[in-house]
Amino acid sequence: MAAATTLLAHSLPSALAMDAVDPSSSSVAAAPLTAPSRRTPVIIDTDIGKPLQLPLLPQRNRTSNPSNLVLINLIILTTDALAFLQNDVTGTDMDDTWAIAVALASPVIDVRLVLVATHNTPVRAQIAAQFLTRINRTDIPIGIGTQYDNMTVELQGWAANYSLDSYPGKIYYDGVQAMNDIILAAEVENPVVMLLLAPCNNMAEAERRFPAALQRVSRAFAMSGSIYRGYNDSLVPTNEYNVRDDPASSQLVYSFASINHSASLPIWSLFTAPLDTSGLYQLDGIFYQQLLSAANGSRLISTVLEMYKIWLPLCPWANTEGPKPCDPAVRSSVLYDVIATVMLISATPERYMEYDQVTLQVTDTGFTTPTPNGPDRITAALKWLDMDALSAALAQCIISGCQLM
Repeated sequence: MAAATTLLAHSLPSALAMDAVDPSSSSVAAAPLTAPSRRTPVIIDTDIGKPLQLPLLPQRNRTSNPSNLVLINLIILTTDALAFLQNDVTGTDMDDTWAIAVALASPVIDVRLVLVATHNTPVRAQIAAQFLTRINRTDIPIGIGTQYDNMTVELQGWAANYSLDSYPGKIYYDGVQAMNDIILAAEVENPVVMLLLAPCNNMAEAERRFPAALQRVSRAFAMSGSIYRGYNDSLVPTNEYNVRDDPASSQLVYSFASINHSASLPIWSLFTAPLDTSGLYQLDGIFYQQLLSAANGSRLISTVLEMYKIWLPLCPWANTEGPKPCDPAVRSSVLYDVIATVMLISATPERYMEYDQVTLQVTDTGFTTPTPNGPDRITAALKWLDMDALSAALAQCIISGCQLM
């Protein structure tokens, strides 16, 4: 959830093609989303180690000049997954690491860049590098996102002896520049889709430095917000971490989906996995046991489980969140970011969760408050339909690398 990892994959569903919509129309028809194909490049922006058929809104035309509508064969995913345990995929929370594992196991995702985000990004990059080395995926470049402090990351001890200079693959010390270059160099064929699994500081930096790149984004998927439920299924919504950590950046990203943005035309459609659903998901029971049984034959699974065991005693809040206590022998921690990833890669995400359109406002303190006249309109996964079915499919995807149905 916290670390930012950018993954570039070859796949984009045909359902993601931009649909022309009358700007004067207030109605938005939903369309099913199929899983991407391996032909589409995918980028995941994640903060590894952070503290971690879908209905689609048709894309509105942003210009009357069709020649200015640029479609790119690219998906951008923003997640904490590679900051491995402390607020970014690399270091703060384990959900980012699990989300990256799911993306790497999926046959429809071909990772091209891991962009670490939030706080101590050099340390998160170090964790990401060790992770990718351990699972024999040093073909994936690592981008270092915006750093704004030297915060201690839970998993930094796990990678303390790993030097970025020894990473066999490429290291981009300006990860935001790398993200821009990848977008602009991609084939002009399909719309860009963002997967956001971390606080949005890299996106804000990209908007400041490379606004043309973000203008190419058609849709975004995010683990973000708390609509009607808070942590632990509380009836009182809260300011969820990915929004609270940098409210101004989240306001910017949500505004891209606003009907009031850019002459009442949204830049992209935003689909979220808020705490309402993502805050309840843990891999448990027979499905988790299947992963344990497969660990000896899988570098990916064994490395994730090793990190989980190291992270848990270092994370004082780990057992304050989720339906059940964390236990590496029994179940995972809460896998917030995995749910947003599922929304992207699953062939039938509507089988697992119920989605609805929500009009809301992102407050200065990080609340995503539903309001009839709110400026931002999103599609959110608000209710579980079949959690066990997802766990069964997810376990098989991670173990065998099969398509997540």
